[in-house]
Amino acid sequence: MLNEKISMTFGYKSIWLAIKDTSSKDISGALRLTQVNKVDWNTGLKFANQLDGSVIITEEYYGWCFVIGISLPDISYAESLLDLLSKLSSQLGELYYFCSYRTVGTFGFVKAINGTVERAYGVLGDKGEIILNFGDITEAEKKLEYLFPNNDDELWEEGFTELDEEEILDLADQWSIHPEALLDCID
Repeated sequence: MLNEKISMTFGYKSIWLAIKDTSSKDISGALRLTQVNKVDWNTGLKFANQLDGSVIITEEYYGWCFVIGISLPDISYAESLLDLLSKLSSQLGELYYFCSYRTVGTFGFVKAINGTVERAYGVLGDKGEIILNFGDITEAEKKLEYLFPNNDDELWEEGFTELDEEEILDLADQWSIHPEALLDCID
């Protein structure tokens, strides 16, 4: 919008959707947003970090649009979150959800394509609880050699991957784009 390079990004302490091959207008319509304003990237990210219901919907970068905001439902609202993502993906196609909030140890991811949630996983690390574990392990998880625990007891056993910010960002890189890849793109 301002023809300036993107100098700040998201990923840590963030909740976001990555949506393939669609427009910000289509996303806004699918989310039924009523108050939409155009802002530059940095201003948008500031709004996205407020708990007032604000989100930022980006233009397309490398074939992906992003919806970013801590007002998006976190992974602990598993049932309603999966319902929402299923509905959105039935309208928008391929989408991925990422939740990375280290302050409370909440991490999760969802892969949804054409209305079907194919994979979902989430933990409340501060409570030692797996809150969501659905679907087959994905090729991305296998490539990264991630083996996430299947139940709460396994959270503390050797040999399992602890889900945290870095794993979320690695999966984002495999499924869509690592947020830092957007640095220096033109806004």
